[in-house]
Amino acid sequence: MANGIDWFRWHHGSVNDPKFGLVARKAAARVGDVIAVWALILEQASANTERGLFGAIDCEATDFLLGADDGTTARILEAMQGRALVDGERVTRWEERQPKRERVDTTAAERKRQQRERDSANTGADAGVTSGHAMSRQVTPREEERREEKNNDDSASAAAGADVVVVDPDPAEPDSPRAAAMPPREDLPESTDPAVVLSVALRKLGVNATFTHPTVQDWSTRKVPMAVLHAAVATAREQKGPDAKIPPNYLVRIVEDLLNPPPAAQGYGKPPAAPIQIRKPQGNEPKGTDESYDEWQARVDAHEAARRKALNP
Repeated sequence: MANGIDWFRWHHGSVNDPKFGLVARKAAARVGDVIAVWALILEQASANTERGLFGAIDCEATDFLLGADDGTTARILEAMQGRALVDGERVTRWEERQPKRERVDTTAAERKRQQRERDSANTGADAGVTSGHAMSRQVTPREEERREEKNNDDSASAAAGADVVVVDPDPAEPDSPRAAAMPPREDLPESTDPAVVLSVALRKLGVNATFTHPTVQDWSTRKVPMAVLHAAVATAREQKGPDAKIPPNYLVRIVEDLLNPPPAAQGYGKPPAAPIQIRKPQGNEPKGTDESYDEWQARVDAHEAARRKALNP
């Protein structure tokens, strides 16, 4: 515990902050691991005697705790340095994100004097009142505390131009509704990463795409034209309906067919092949399908006559 403070502010929207996604991509890690390392850094920075200085991180033990590959935490810390989330072993802009709430009330002495005068006047006025009536006018310490808080607020509102710093009576308790507003989140510059730009364009078309999706990464690397992706989404809309959310993997086959159209079917546009010539049977071969019985008989007889002539010249 540093200076009696065992808590720190965790800003709304931190889990969805795009900075952690960029760090995860740079470190080849999961976004959940990046957020876990960031929470570990903030805890160590808050618990340190010099708040904001988180010191050394046991990367090997943290990898084991997260169930991550060896070296993941070290890569995350290096990527956080590149995104200016940390500076060496110190959280960047710690004092701005974790401000101390202290107030110097210049009216405290005057209000205390007025309270003593009221107590003195009440003591003289109630001298002859019965004890039961006096007890009915007693004020509990908590009621007096509430009245004092209201007077403090009224005095602070009436003091035009006065410099007032809020004092947190118990820093271990959550902030009250009158707590100072949190510092605004830092606006990130628009990313020029091709995968990020492509994922934003696809989401506008109704495709559930993130810049870390393997398909989006592949299209970004291959520089697939947006005209092709527009045509692929239009084709998918005809199949799934106009309002359906389209996953990137559903578009893979359509995109590939648009980039590499299948060849035309074989045989179309070619002249017909020449008819197969039918060979007529020769000699005493069996009767052919294209000859009559008389033709077959004459062929066999002629072959037999020629054979005999050859044997008896």
